[in-house]
Amino acid sequence: MLSEGDRVEIHAGRKGASFLRLAAKPLHEPVVQYGPFVMNTRDEIGQALADYRDGKLM
Repeated sequence: MLSEGDRVEIHAGRKGASFLRLAAKPLHEPVVQYGPFVMNTRDEIGQALADYRDGKLM
């Protein structure tokens, strides 16, 4: 996390480099991560896994 006055320096090799820099205000919400799934609660993770297993995620 960067604050005002902080800096980031990128040094690329001969082949160059690609990167993505994002900025946003903190949400101050809980975060639960399991594999590729990121939700706010374990229950939501369980529902996402069930939806994935049942082919409901498109």
